[in-house]
Amino acid sequence: MRLLVFISLLLISLFSHYRVNGQSAILVSSDGKFYDFDIVNGACTTKEKTNFCNLTTTGFSIAQYKNKVYYSNAGGVLYETDIQNPALCRSMGIVAPGNAMTSDKNGTLYWVTGNVLYRLPNGWANAEVLGTLPFTSAGDLIFFGDKLLLAANPNMSNPNFSLVEVNIASPANSQVYMETPGYAFWGIMNISTGCNENKVYAISNSLTGAGRDIVEIDIVNKKVLGIFCSVGFQVYDAASVTETGELKGININNISIKPQCANAGLGEVSVAATSATGSAKLFFSYNNNPATETAVFSNLPTGNYPIKVTSSEGCSKDTFAIVPYIDRIQVSMATLPDTCGALRGSVTINSISNHAGMRFSVENAAYVAGNIFNNLSAGIKSLKVIETNGCVLDTSFVIGAFQPPMPVTSLNITSANCSNADGSITINYAGGANIQGARINGGAVQSSNQFNNLLAGTYQLQIITASCIYDTTVTVPLQTTVPPVVSYLGSSPDCGGKSNGSLQINLTGTVAPYTYSFNNSPYTNTTSYQNLAAGNSPVAVKDA
Repeated sequence: MRLLVFISLLLISLFSHYRVNGQSAILVSSDGKFYDFDIVNGACTTKEKTNFCNLTTTGFSIAQYKNKVYYSNAGGVLYETDIQNPALCRSMGIVAPGNAMTSDKNGTLYWVTGNVLYRLPNGWANAEVLGTLPFTSAGDLIFFGDKLLLAANPNMSNPNFSLVEVNIASPANSQVYMETPGYAFWGIMNISTGCNENKVYAISNSLTGAGRDIVEIDIVNKKVLGIFCSVGFQVYDAASVTETGELKGININNISIKPQCANAGLGEVSVAATSATGSAKLFFSYNNNPATETAVFSNLPTGNYPIKVTSSEGCSKDTFAIVPYIDRIQVSMATLPDTCGALRGSVTINSISNHAGMRFSVENAAYVAGNIFNNLSAGIKSLKVIETNGCVLDTSFVIGAFQPPMPVTSLNITSANCSNADGSITINYAGGANIQGARINGGAVQSSNQFNNLLAGTYQLQIITASCIYDTTVTVPLQTTVPPVVSYLGSSPDCGGKSNGSLQINLTGTVAPYTYSFNNSPYTNTTSYQNLAAGNSPVAVKDA
């Protein structure tokens, strides 16, 4: 901020800027010096600070967030220090030119260079450009509540100095909040006048001397109330712990409530509160119980609970929370079974109790609003149902398993003859079956119902329909034959190793025609063999 002053009619002595009650500000003069600033009994007092950066860095623009002080020099280099130890400053490696700078309640810095609005979120290494304003800065930014106000120069459409309400989301749409006729405001400041009240003051050229006048403004009713006090030197900027728009006392930002849920536990209240003063500690109590630093109250039955938040600065704020009672969630569940283990099960869940915003989780998945769950396998499934207030029903349902009968009326099987691949399987499907195909032993799926050229043996048969896959085994038997009766008629060779022996093979008792192999020769229909030497010769016979 360009200038920030803390006013308190209750002060009777001068305090430092960083004392707990926060009734002061830091000023930056035109020659770059830093000053503690207070108002005592209606009079402005100042005292030069001699420990900022050990006087090695001069100031130009300054802002404060709790115990952190941010300031830039005339070249725009941004520095950071802690109000408890201001001599230990560090350069942030960021250039922030301009003399209008402030912080919001989250520690995000804002500044204006000319008419361009910048933002530096807490912890970021680089600033972002938010856009161009239709006004140029006269010298300051502050937050009043959630409003970001800029002391602006006149422009072509507005010939007077004014306070502009900055539209952070769309800077080009920023509008004049109030005009300040008779005053040329170069700075504005939001200061604490007590635990639960802030006031806005502006900095104007002195009407009586060379310094600056501090002018009080009724910002709510958009009125300039007049000069409050003066300082005897030119002021470029100022900072205060409440320029963020927060109160020095207690700011209750949020109260979250968990209800008492039927059959599922008692309620809970969580209080989110802050103080603009970084050194303040907050204490919480409910139902007039002793205060502690714990902001969460658990195991609460339904009821109305008065809550008090106090700070180490002596400020307090009262509020209350109502813990409601939520009846037990009731639902109906309609299930369809999983067919053939193909993940075709489903459940449809409908509320049969008076609860809003119900969401569902099956098998601990993320909650969704949809009440139909498909592609479920057979088995017991967990179900959680949560409603708007956070109450949860923890239950389960069962997906059944369904295996329809195999759509086959019969199998025709042809036996394989000996070692021949002449067996076959023919499948006779049931009428109306939506057959997609079949295969054996994991081979290719075929649309034909016949498998030919099979050896004797057992086969894995798989039949595929539109909704199911069936697996079974089929045996192609070996054809049973009558053993042949073989007789031999022969004559032995003469002595002396002659090859004049003979053999006649006679075969009966099986299926003709026959073929013969003598002494591992190829099969022929020859049954008589001549010119044989003495010895053993193998004979093989095949029937038809």
